[in-house]
Amino acid sequence: MSSMAELRENLGIATCCGKCHTCAKSVLRECLDNKAPAALRHVHAMVFQQNIQAA
Repeated sequence: MSSMAELRENLGIATCCGKCHTCAKSVLRECLDNKAPAALRHVHAMVFQQNIQAA
């Protein structure tokens, strides 16, 4: 994924309260700068946290 729109559409990132938008955008930039392994841990943690909050 290469945009916030794709993150929202595919993962539901920043679709509720928007509190994670800034962090998600930062992680996206990091991934796009070829630092993906470390950044992916953050994305997985955010998705996990969002899924718990939705439950």
